[in-house]
Amino acid sequence: MKTRRDFLQQLFVTGGSIATLGLLLTACGNSADTEKAKTKPEIDSAKKPVDDGSVTEADLAKRKQLGYVEHTPMEDSYCANCTLYLAPTDERKFPGCQLFKGEVNPNGYCTYWAAPQQH
Repeated sequence: MKTRRDFLQQLFVTGGSIATLGLLLTACGNSADTEKAKTKPEIDSAKKPVDDGSVTEADLAKRKQLGYVEHTPMEDSYCANCTLYLAPTDERKFPGCQLFKGEVNPNGYCTYWAAPQQH
């Protein structure tokens, strides 16, 4: 027959094991999330953008000065429909902007957004 002490000791050991397992699983992360992170990196305008390695701290400061953000706050104004947008090419593997170096999010925005010219 088990005593109350045995029961509490077993409860403590089991609870500790479950908590440790939970921490390990959380630290490992979900493999689907890990794969998603590898295939589609999030670009934070405060961090160095993906480019050919020529982006300087001055370039990053210019992005900030121009008010560049990764996701437009205005439904009809976004990088991909801006006159200054540079679409990817064979030489430039990422979308860019005429105003600053580095990759831009096609759904991004800056305060210098220029409406497409009407023909």
